[in-house]
Amino acid sequence: MSLHLKNTLLLLGIVFSSQVTAAEGITRENKFFREFSLTGEKAFIKSQRIEMSPGFSAPNHRHPVPTFGVVNKGVIIYKEEGSKEVILKEGDTFYEPQGVNITKFNNAGKNVAAFTVFYIVKDESTATVQLSKK
Repeated sequence: MSLHLKNTLLLLGIVFSSQVTAAEGITRENKFFREFSLTGEKAFIKSQRIEMSPGFSAPNHRHPVPTFGVVNKGVIIYKEEGSKEVILKEGDTFYEPQGVNITKFNNAGKNVAAFTVFYIVKDESTATVQLSKK
């Protein structure tokens, strides 16, 4: 295999291993995927770092899996359906219950807001976010 081809494959591997995805106003970077045992049953923790542009408002959504997070920077307004709004600031933790509609998850600041989220999943292909119909 030529040196040029090896370097190209190495570069592609580095690019794809970072697994950064972006949509308008939001970027997601996969941080880790680790196995653990929960009551003797195999499960995994998937982690992502997510950044939201100033003024970004996430669409109504829910998580089909338990979801935990910590705000790394910025101010986020969070609201579950049927609950009061909560203002999350740097260092605050949050829990998004499985199957509950999240009606507000907005960057309330003038700068980028960032948070790290942890999903409890059955395997690497488990969906972590679903758009709500409401």
